[in-house]
Amino acid sequence: MGLAMMKVRTAMVKVAMWLLLVGAAGARDIVFPVQIAQDATMDFTYREGEDLAAVALKWCMKWADGFSEPGECASLLANQVQNLQTLQTDGKEELPGISIKVRNAKGEEVQFSHHVGENPADEADAFCTEHFPKAPTADCVEAMLGNLQAGWEEALEKEQRGAMLAEYLAGGEDEAAAAAAAAAASAPATGT
Repeated sequence: MGLAMMKVRTAMVKVAMWLLLVGAAGARDIVFPVQIAQDATMDFTYREGEDLAAVALKWCMKWADGFSEPGECASLLANQVQNLQTLQTDGKEELPGISIKVRNAKGEEVQFSHHVGENPADEADAFCTEHFPKAPTADCVEAMLGNLQAGWEEALEKEQRGAMLAEYLAGGEDEAAAAAAAAAASAPATGT
């Protein structure tokens, strides 16, 4: 895989991580700002399981004076929510599997794993319930998702450095960049 493709893949994985982590802990909320005036926005919030059409219509009737028809506004909001839900679902397939080690409340080292195609928030919830039963679940899930994100970012950085070195060895990169990539690729892992 060339360096350019590696950068595209890295960007896709980071977007997928963001989409999953934004609404991951607890109830699945989708929140995004909607411009309601030239210089003002208001967050639209949809909680999984609610009647999307009714939530959107109620929001539009309250905040969207600029639309001649609240139904038009509600339709646009519902489409946006559905697009974000699709991105979240599709994004799960973009996240690589990863395992990280953490210490539980007893100080024992335990392994938390994300499996490809699974929802990392659900995995974190189950892990927290098992290994940190006295901790507030939402806080634990947020911490575990942060650990996963740091692990993914570290792995992607190493993969990019390896691609830079491979590209240099194939004759496509300057010597200084390849030396820096080689040094960074051999550096010990940090952060997870």
